[in-house]
Amino acid sequence: LSALYYGLYLNIGFSAADDGNYAQIAYELYLGRAPEAVAINYGILWFKIGEGLFHVFGVNYVLVKIFFFAVIAATNILIFYTINVMSGSRLFALTMTAVPLIVPAFPATAFYGFCILLNAAAQMRIAAKITRVTWIDAAIAGAALSLSFQIRPDFGYIWTVPLTLLLLAATFKSSSTHRTWELFGAAIAAFFIVQAPLLVSAMNGGYAGLVLQQYMSYPATMVDYALSGVRALISGNVAQPDSAGSTSLQRPGLT
Repeated sequence: LSALYYGLYLNIGFSAADDGNYAQIAYELYLGRAPEAVAINYGILWFKIGEGLFHVFGVNYVLVKIFFFAVIAATNILIFYTINVMSGSRLFALTMTAVPLIVPAFPATAFYGFCILLNAAAQMRIAAKITRVTWIDAAIAGAALSLSFQIRPDFGYIWTVPLTLLLLAATFKSSSTHRTWELFGAAIAAFFIVQAPLLVSAMNGGYAGLVLQQYMSYPATMVDYALSGVRALISGNVAQPDSAGSTSLQRPGLT
């Protein structure tokens, strides 16, 4: 359905932005260029996946688009799973999933939805069985969180909050201290196990500093965005474009 929806997009050629930017960065990594020398604007894992695909199947621009469509499909499956767990109604879940199915996500940013639903699915699984959460449930959520950090850290930081609250709620249902260590320990262990391949690769490849810099820079960026939004709400003014030559449309204040 995504391929049909973006049928003309499939044959549009090489886009210099979005999917083209992704393909170029993955290609540079494939050629062995140091990640620090490439303008990597999202988590390194996102581009490393493209590099890996090029190593396996060869360098192909259409392969990048197929990969994006696969991410859209995976996201839709996660949407169905999450709503089904939440509502207990397969029919309702199918009906709701039909919306993103009919109008798929923009391919080049499909990982936004994937990161969101990956965590939502894992954490809804915990919420649905809050009185009988197992260490496996906690580990799955910790692994999902870890993947999000590697693809785009801000999703990781945001989803850490509800996961912490859910695990606390699960432990409060059981007064055992052992239960607290079991659930949080499983989530943290899974988090670092999933982080390990990237960190080992980064240390061997000499770009560990880049990975850590990405992780450390996102909190300040997120706070800056939040404060800008609050200031705009209070003043009623929308932030102006960064440069006089910007083509961004001006937007009215949010009421």
